[in-house]
Amino acid sequence: MRSFFDASRTTWSTTEGWRFIFAFGFVSVCLALFLTIVVGRAKKCLDFAFTVYLVHFVNCCFVTGVPRGAAWWVVTGLGVSIAAIGGEYLCVTREMRDIPIGGTRV
Repeated sequence: MRSFFDASRTTWSTTEGWRFIFAFGFVSVCLALFLTIVVGRAKKCLDFAFTVYLVHFVNCCFVTGVPRGAAWWVVTGLGVSIAAIGGEYLCVTREMRDIPIGGTRV
């Protein structure tokens, strides 16, 4: 669990670092899906995605100090972007679906 908040492990120079980068990418996509289910509104996705990553940043600061590696900042910035934009896109497509009225099926 500690390695999840260890910012020094997120690096471009090792295989373990690339595993962490891909894991954070996967988590960002999962967060976009989670935002669609839980938040449901496109306007709120950026706030919730930023809040999740802010909590992660605070936990990283408590565990290993302020992250100094450029890779961590780039991965985190891309993660927030993927989660927020993906969540907004999925919420908008969900909001734009037709509402079925009555018992007619089309």
